[in-house]
Amino acid sequence: MKRILQFSAVALFFGFLFSCTPVENRVSTDMTYTQAKLDYTATLTGNTLTMTNNNSDIIPYWTVSNSSGVVVATFNTNIATLYLYFAGDYTVNYTAYTKGGSIEATPIVVTITTPDLSQFTDPRWALLTNGADGKTWILKKADPVEYAGINYPHSAVMDAIYGIPTTRDWNWDPGSLQSWSGYEDKDWGEITFNMNGGLNVITTQTSFTTGSTTKKSTSAAFNYTMTSDFSNDKLLFTGGAEMLHMNESSPLNFSNVRLIELTDTTLCYTAVTTGTGITIYHLIAK
Repeated sequence: MKRILQFSAVALFFGFLFSCTPVENRVSTDMTYTQAKLDYTATLTGNTLTMTNNNSDIIPYWTVSNSSGVVVATFNTNIATLYLYFAGDYTVNYTAYTKGGSIEATPIVVTITTPDLSQFTDPRWALLTNGADGKTWILKKADPVEYAGINYPHSAVMDAIYGIPTTRDWNWDPGSLQSWSGYEDKDWGEITFNMNGGLNVITTQTSFTTGSTTKKSTSAAFNYTMTSDFSNDKLLFTGGAEMLHMNESSPLNFSNVRLIELTDTTLCYTAVTTGTGITIYHLIAK
């Protein structure tokens, strides 16, 4: 199983010191930090990047971006490690949150010369991305959605590869776009995955406004976590990207989706939800 890039959010806590007795405060009152006073490092050992903040009274925030400027990971710990599988230059941005404010430190660039693709041998990587060349997916206009119970693990198409699940919730595929579904019949855009120097995704999403054909493209990184029986395979997007979809006002999280089917020509998924039913979106290779 591939290593999973860890992603985290920053919580900022600003503390104030109070003294109840008139004793001398021997803690330094100099809260002014400058770039020169920051003590931090970003070093490579093989393909492992280690980022270290040596200022104990600073809250660090690390952002690692690839050569395309796409953020591949963020951290807010004093020591953070990241395994970089792909060759190329990576920029480490360090923001120091001090008691006097935040400081953007000078970025550090590290270079991976030898890629390590040993974690990407599962055929699902090639089915999704077509490797470095990339693969583009579009919504299946003739039959874009189906519906199922929350415990619907994967489609029957996947049974031959991963076995028949012991339990499979109900599902219903209307076979065409139903007028009552509320979805507009139009070109909804496309999504492209590739492994060209990283786990890259480009989403070109058509506007949700009725009648509009305006498209917006977002480039980001993604992570694919796999399960042995394809019962909980997930795609997680970073950098504000989302899976291609048709739901402007939906509360569903399209930055975190579960795969229902993945073949050379079909990609079916559902947005991760805690509800009792799911909507499955049908994509086909362009």
